[in-house]
Amino acid sequence: MKVKVEQVHDKLLLALNGDSQTILMGWGEDNKIGFKPMEAVLACLAGCSMVDVVEIIRKMRRSIERFFVEVSGERVDDYPRVFSKVKLTYVVYSRDLKPEELEKAVRLSMERYCSVAAMLRRGGVEITFSQEVRSS
Repeated sequence: MKVKVEQVHDKLLLALNGDSQTILMGWGEDNKIGFKPMEAVLACLAGCSMVDVVEIIRKMRRSIERFFVEVSGERVDDYPRVFSKVKLTYVVYSRDLKPEELEKAVRLSMERYCSVAAMLRRGGVEITFSQEVRSS
């Protein structure tokens, strides 16, 4: 796995993977284009876990009409300003998924499969989560 990150403007970075897919990142209070790098970490955590959850729910033969995860992170005050706590809220709209099935899928992702979650936990980040099934 390899990624290249290049400065393309004053405070704008372009990340490029081997398949020519891109992510824009920037920094500073005036950044209006692209993710700040620590926001990208939160997005990668949610994305990594969502892949797991979708695959687990598919194996359960349940439907997903809409799925999103909201993620918030708290950072320490001293440099480096790493995350100390991260909270994820999973929301799935489904006609046949039971809350306990979603909880099982999320727990499996967060405790067994999601590499980003494991990496953050090993770095001392407290990760909590909740989940909700809504009728579609």
